[in-house]
Amino acid sequence: MDTKITLQDEIIKDLGIEKLPKEKREEILIHLSENILKSTWIEVLSKIKPEDRNVFDKIQDTGTVEEMTVFLQEKIPNYDQIALEQSKLIIADLKKRVSIK
Repeated sequence: MDTKITLQDEIIKDLGIEKLPKEKREEILIHLSENILKSTWIEVLSKIKPEDRNVFDKIQDTGTVEEMTVFLQEKIPNYDQIALEQSKLIIADLKKRVSIK
C-alpha cells in the first residue's frame, strides 16, 4: 500500500473535500503541502547550526524538497516530529478557517 496515497486520502476525508473535483482537491493538497513545508522550515531554521546554514541556503535555492528533507533529518534529530506537529497545526488552522467540524 502506498503510504503517500493513504495520507492524502486521509487528509481529503479529514477536510471533508471528497466530493470536490479531483483537480480542486489536488490544488488544495499542493497548497497545503507548500504551507506545511514553509512552516516546518521556519520552525527548524533557528535549530540549524551556523556552520550548516550555507548548505541549508544552497539547498533551499537550488535543491529539491527531498534533498532538504534528508538534510534536515540529518541535522535536526526531531525533525520528523516537528514536521508532524506543523502538519497538524496547519490542517487544524485550515479546518478552523473554513469551519469544518
